[in-house]
Amino acid sequence: MDNFFSNFYSKPYAFVGFLMFIVAGAVLYVWGLKKEQKRQTELKDMLLNNAALKVIKYLRNSDRITRNDIMKIVEDVKVSEFCSKKRAFVTDKKEFSISLIDYMLNKNLIIRDEKFYVLKK
Repeated sequence: MDNFFSNFYSKPYAFVGFLMFIVAGAVLYVWGLKKEQKRQTELKDMLLNNAALKVIKYLRNSDRITRNDIMKIVEDVKVSEFCSKKRAFVTDKKEFSISLIDYMLNKNLIIRDEKFYVLKK
């Protein structure tokens, strides 16, 4: 048995393979750590995007929408990443509707028309 280990470690390819295994593990760890740090912002962006799609769908059927209408539409919006248990949903619909309106105005999806918002043509 002692002869096996002395022969195994004396061969350079075994040591290189061992180092490559350690490097691959470190790379996977750092990749997972970075992905976990970005997850919260990605979920928020997905939530804003899905809510914006619901508002656009509503605006295609009607001429205009108010902030109160937006709050009613987005109260049940939920998102999750593919194959993940992490979910995001609207908890404070008033605050979320304000950020959604800003998001949609910045993306030029809607236009403010006095008290209402209309779909940009």
